[in-house]
Amino acid sequence: MVTASESGAELFEVGYFGTEAYLAQSPQFCKQMAMSSGFDRVFEIAPVFRANPCFMSRHDTEFTSVDVEISWVILHEDVMKVEEE
Repeated sequence: MVTASESGAELFEVGYFGTEAYLAQSPQFCKQMAMSSGFDRVFEIAPVFRANPCFMSRHDTEFTSVDVEISWVILHEDVMKVEEE
C-alpha cells in the first residue's frame, strides 16, 4: 500500500521499486469486496503481525485474529445468532 490504511498503529515499512510502501494492516477491503460480490458472510481466522512498540510482557505484535463480517444485520441479536451457531 502507498499509505497507512487505518488507525495510528506503527507500520511495517518496506522498499518497493525505489519508494516506500506499507504492508496492509487488515484484509478489510478484500472482505468488503467479497461481500459486495454476493457473499452474505465472510469468516476469517488468520495470523496478524503489527509493528507496535510494547513495554509489557503481553503485547499485540503477533496474534491470531478471528473476524466475522455479516451483511444485512438489523438487530444485535442477528450477530449473536451467527456467533452462537
